[in-house]
Amino acid sequence: MKLQRLTTLDIYILANELNNKLAENYINNIVYETNNFGIVLSTKILRYQILSGVPYLLENDKPPAGRNWLPNIRNGRIKRIGQRHSDRLIMFEITVFDELGKKTDYRLNFEFYKNGNIILTDTDDVILASFRRSLRKGERYQPTRPPGFDIINCLGNHTLTDSDVDHIRS
Repeated sequence: MKLQRLTTLDIYILANELNNKLAENYINNIVYETNNFGIVLSTKILRYQILSGVPYLLENDKPPAGRNWLPNIRNGRIKRIGQRHSDRLIMFEITVFDELGKKTDYRLNFEFYKNGNIILTDTDDVILASFRRSLRKGERYQPTRPPGFDIINCLGNHTLTDSDVDHIRS
């Protein structure tokens, strides 16, 4: 079976479906083992899994048996899930209240590029944690995106040009 990578349009649709299903849920835990993350929410379990170098987001019955990751967003409420820029990247906007009631907002970015990655940032896109070590804590997160292409504007016009289709395929 040949695995297909997700296109920008696939990510747009997936992000909207996830937002409709998961917004206002709470994150109970994030567990990981090699190339396999379990996101335990108040109503379901998602698995971000990398198969043959291609990342996927799947619903699951149980999280992977592994180590806890990102304890600072446990019990955080998912405010919104959306596609970031017009790229193969889904961003969860999360709000967490500490024991004293102090509110902190985070962004949990799931990259759907080759080999995938998960990056936790603050609202200014400063990296707080990254699964892959190529990104350093404290640096500003700059996702790669196709220059001059915006899938949202294409969908608003309801027309895709040949060059738009070429960008989506890349």
